[in-house]
Amino acid sequence: MKNNFAKLTCCFLLISISFSCNRVADKAKEKIDSGAETVGRTTSDVVTSFGKGISDANKVTIALSAELKEKGLSFGKYYLSQNTLGKENTISIYFIADKNIDQPVHLKLFDKSGVEMGRLQQNIKLIQGTAAYYEFVFDAHVEFELKSKITID
Repeated sequence: MKNNFAKLTCCFLLISISFSCNRVADKAKEKIDSGAETVGRTTSDVVTSFGKGISDANKVTIALSAELKEKGLSFGKYYLSQNTLGKENTISIYFIADKNIDQPVHLKLFDKSGVEMGRLQQNIKLIQGTAAYYEFVFDAHVEFELKSKITID
């Protein structure tokens, strides 16, 4: 009888220890998962902020002439892209027309010191209330630099 009681007690202790260990292991796993999630989220935030900082530093400033604004032309987003040589020399600009417009526009590209780097001319044709992207490809030797400026006349 004592022998059965001892066996039963041992079994009970082993089961209790096993459940306790599993519970401790589960809690530890939860903490590790939570920590890993926090680290992942923080790393993602840092990478996103770092990328945004680089993107903001490379932004091209665009100045639309008062004459074109009076004619009802404005612009929204723009995108820079690379040519086949890997040089960033193309800009796509989203133009918005508050009035009918059908005329050439002249783009001039300047570096951060104000030195001219390129010129383009392209016709813009939009009906009042419409908008469209127009792509401007500068010479293959041209590459947008930090703090470049484009004037549109």
